[in-house]
Amino acid sequence: ESLPNLDSLILTNNFISNLADLDPLTDMPRLRCLCLIDNPVTKRTHYRLYVLNKIPGLKLLDFRKVKEKERQAAYRLFGGPSARAAIAEAAGANAANKPKTFVPGQIPDVGPSSAVRPGPTPQEIMALKTAIAKATTLE
Repeated sequence: ESLPNLDSLILTNNFISNLADLDPLTDMPRLRCLCLIDNPVTKRTHYRLYVLNKIPGLKLLDFRKVKEKERQAAYRLFGGPSARAAIAEAAGANAANKPKTFVPGQIPDVGPSSAVRPGPTPQEIMALKTAIAKATTLE
């Protein structure tokens, strides 16, 4: 919606792991070239067909030309009557997880696992000062 004229998007090495994280790309009607190489999502079952079903206007996906056979297979798997089951299978266990999105200006919620390591203890500082005072060379 913010980038209606975007026609090429390269998102290599962005740690995209859920197929649901790709759903916002459907709002880009002119997107013709998409690259997601080296993202975990590319290893998911039916990844390529899922993307082609969600973004039917793509001409290149991961720098490979989209073939008509792939488009037909994507429609059969995700566009037909068995679509819900196929989407659930392709999404796998992560379907219940909320996609990770970035909101500009929003401060991310950091948990205790990312706590900042405190500086050196007073004993370590004293030991460093003593070592520096006794040093005779820069090496």
